[in-house]
Amino acid sequence: MQGSALFTFAIYGGIIAMFYFFFIRPQNKQKKEIELMRNSIQKGDEIVTIGGINAKVVNVEGDNIIVEVKPNDTKMNIKKWAVRQLVEK
Repeated sequence: MQGSALFTFAIYGGIIAMFYFFFIRPQNKQKKEIELMRNSIQKGDEIVTIGGINAKVVNVEGDNIIVEVKPNDTKMNIKKWAVRQLVEK
């Protein structure tokens, strides 16, 4: 009786460990990488927003970014969390 309870506990522990290593840990790692990328944005960088807008960074002011969008050089004020990726030069 006690052996089967220990076996059941081990199975549940294994399932919890699998969820951690296959779902939670990679998601936290990805969040950290995205946060580092957003905090490294500088003037002159090319970015893509979560809405798919390609723009050039004109100024960074705390949590706000002023970007310039082609073809009319329209300036927009966006939040850092709205940046999806930096475009490689």
